[in-house]
Amino acid sequence: MAIVERGSALFQAARTRVKDARSRVATAAKVVGQSGLLPALRPQGVVSLVQALRKPVQTPAEIYQIHARNTPDKIALVDRGRSYTFKELDDTADRIARGLAARGAQKGMSGVLMMKNRADFFLLQVAIARLGG
Repeated sequence: MAIVERGSALFQAARTRVKDARSRVATAAKVVGQSGLLPALRPQGVVSLVQALRKPVQTPAEIYQIHARNTPDKIALVDRGRSYTFKELDDTADRIARGLAARGAQKGMSGVLMMKNRADFFLLQVAIARLGG
């Protein structure tokens, strides 16, 4: 175990990281509390939420994963007579992301997505976010 002096640069850096983490947790708790999501969370959803909050950045794709674990049968998206539950949305986005990755898509790549505002567009956006885009 190393001893870190109170005024050292390492101590200050650690202190800043703790403050940043506390700030993120406080902000997330406020947002989750206002959304009404917390009372509806199932155990799997709590785990997903905590894992997402530990990261410095959360994406919409992670939020849909949390919903898929909490309310898998709840309708998430309706387009032209077809409805998707959160579970279907999550599974479909994963399948699309795997397909894109198999074709060489990866984090850091640039691309353009031009489509009409339909379910396919939304599903592709979530899939791209899963790849890190």
